[in-house]
Amino acid sequence: MYLFHFSNLPFALMLGISVILLILQGLGGDHDASQPAEGTETDLENPWLGLINVDRLPFSLVLVLFFFNWGSAGLLLNTGLSLYLQAHPTWLFLLLFPISLLPAVGLTRICSQGLARIFQENTAAITPDELIGCVGTVISGQVPYLQNQGLGRAHVYSEHGTLLQISCLAEEGCEAPQKNQTIFVTGYAPETRSYRVLRYESDDFFAYLGSNQSSKLSLETRLQKSQQELHKAIKNEIKTEEMNK
Repeated sequence: MYLFHFSNLPFALMLGISVILLILQGLGGDHDASQPAEGTETDLENPWLGLINVDRLPFSLVLVLFFFNWGSAGLLLNTGLSLYLQAHPTWLFLLLFPISLLPAVGLTRICSQGLARIFQENTAAITPDELIGCVGTVISGQVPYLQNQGLGRAHVYSEHGTLLQISCLAEEGCEAPQKNQTIFVTGYAPETRSYRVLRYESDDFFAYLGSNQSSKLSLETRLQKSQQELHKAIKNEIKTEEMNK
């Protein structure tokens, strides 16, 4: 059968990669992230990444869409034309491999725009200031400082129980939070479109609260609610792990 010819293997592998990325994203909790992750300045200025609307969605989700669309377009075109020609010439695969990029980019852009609208509708009530005082968990490596390149990533629970993925930087002069550590959001910087965070219940955390008594009082309810949502999530993860054993 033409569908299972070896020339379709590269396109089938792309479909497989998209499935693997989707599974990894689900395991990482990105499926619950109601706020699109914001790229670094380099990402947003890259015209090629802009073609597929990467600045409005988590990059991992864009990769899933791109590989799925590239694999699907290539598989359909290669199989359809092979059936028409009643053969599998090498030149056909070499021609279609780059050509299938065109519909893949177009479809990825259309899909990402649709998903971006959904994300925007779901997060219309969430403003950056509403996450200040909330807690979450680092999902990237060590959270960098402003003078370093790149941004850290963290899952933060709002006081309404919504799980959001944010870009973040460590507070200057404070210990940089590591992966899987709990962080506390102290502010938002529009110029880098990232949040300032420090390690929760660390010396820096207590020093910050001690020097900002007015902020502590105004954010106390938000912090408590965010803590409750984080503890619920941790308990659910522990139950899931125990059930899988």
